[in-house]
Amino acid sequence: MNMRTPDRTEAWEVNAIAAIVRTARPVAIEGPVWVRMDFCFDIPKSLSKAEREQRLNGKYHTMDPDIDNLAKAALDALVRAKVIKDDCQVYKMSCEKLWTERAETIITVYW
Repeated sequence: MNMRTPDRTEAWEVNAIAAIVRTARPVAIEGPVWVRMDFCFDIPKSLSKAEREQRLNGKYHTMDPDIDNLAKAALDALVRAKVIKDDCQVYKMSCEKLWTERAETIITVYW
């Protein structure tokens, strides 16, 4: 089986790595880690004010991309940026997809 990272995912990982490197520790964490990931998606401008309010007030983000694919890309970025040595170090992971005014990804690593 030939596994290949899609170009769009690769581009996201490269951007994530650049952001991580600016804020991360200079040495990779060793040992067990807990990773918290919030994937924030901006609300389409084309939606009505009522629909925008629903999304900002707790309507779940249940469309693409899949949360497991987002988490894998984020973990790969943490390894490639040398924040952690290997994603097998993750003993606990918490992920959420959210609607927000501004798209961003927030990753917190606890050790």
